[in-house]
Amino acid sequence: MLYKIRNLKKEYGEKDNRVEVLKGINVDIEKGSVFVILGPSGSGKSTLLNIIGGLENADSGSIMYGDVDITKLNNKELTYYRRENLGHIFQFYNLISNLTVKENIESGRNLAKNPLDVDELMEVLELTDHQKKFPRHLSGGQQQRVAIARALAKNPKVLICDEPTGALDHKMSIEILKLLNKVKEKYGMTILIVTHNEAIKEMGDYVIKIKDGINNGLIHNETLKKPEDLEW
Repeated sequence: MLYKIRNLKKEYGEKDNRVEVLKGINVDIEKGSVFVILGPSGSGKSTLLNIIGGLENADSGSIMYGDVDITKLNNKELTYYRRENLGHIFQFYNLISNLTVKENIESGRNLAKNPLDVDELMEVLELTDHQKKFPRHLSGGQQQRVAIARALAKNPKVLICDEPTGALDHKMSIEILKLLNKVKEKYGMTILIVTHNEAIKEMGDYVIKIKDGINNGLIHNETLKKPEDLEW
């Protein structure tokens, strides 16, 4: 088991303006799986992902990563946890505009002790022909490929994807999901995907649905669909 999450809670605001976003999440995440966190906007799914990813703090509960409870880590320890274990992919790419494709990918590699080979990543993600281009010269799908390659360059144990297809059209979304499948098969990373898209749950090994800050159990997909076979 990679993560054990128990009674995780999170609130925002104060007094009359207080909003309970997570109301006691309980779930286990298997190592090497594609794990989908599904829910509508405002359900708490991105907050859960941000706490797992060390970007936000929980109010109570625990997240065991191996034998370490990451909810008890201080800021310095959280920085180390993120740097050594995680790669992040966001909805809007967050590429550095004045760096080329290759330089953007290398910016991720430079953070790691045991990085992956940048030229190999560009080949796997079909970016070799675009390596000297700047982000403004790329399509949305190509920019997301660069963001994936940058995250992978660190050689992370966990790839955290917050709405990775949210800014893309249907065709490009399928291509990105196919790439994530390829990443899992080639590098064996655990992939956590937050999405509001019901179709994407069919490609996850495990799925939890979050509504109003509560998860209603874990779904284990024994028969997985390929991204190109998802019904959107």
